[in-house]
Amino acid sequence: MNILILIIIGAVFIGLKFWYASAGTDSLAFLLDTTAAVVRLVTGCTSRFIEGQGHYFSQLDMIISKPCSGFNFLLLCSLMLSIHTFISMDRTIWKIASISLVPLLSLAITILANASRICCSVLLGPLMESQRFSAETIHESIGVFCYLAFLISSFLITDKLISKISNNECSTES
Repeated sequence: MNILILIIIGAVFIGLKFWYASAGTDSLAFLLDTTAAVVRLVTGCTSRFIEGQGHYFSQLDMIISKPCSGFNFLLLCSLMLSIHTFISMDRTIWKIASISLVPLLSLAITILANASRICCSVLLGPLMESQRFSAETIHESIGVFCYLAFLISSFLITDKLISKISNNECSTES
């Protein structure tokens, strides 16, 4: 049964990757709108939605579009947390609960990671530009750092929670 569930998780991941390849900006509004709202809150800048393109911030001369949606991070975070919690949980009820909660948790983590990446790029990018690195290289480097930091942190926090749940179950059974 566990193998079947893991195969289903993998199939959903692959299916969503194929969906994303053909998805338009409007299909990713659940990520783009929320990320843009957080960026507006943090930077104090306004944006306007341009149909088919994304959220344009004129003061920053920046657009949050499909490649900036964080969808790939959402998939990776969901896959990592789903497999980790599913494998680590002993009781079936906890496995079901984790599979139900992981997408919501991953969405929240994605929005925070994505907004952090964009805000760091906006704040640090101009300071780091030089003859050696292009704005694109700096933007991508900040993205790698932010996303990796959020993935590792999410894994470690989830692992701690799983350990705590497992330890509580063991102590209540004694």
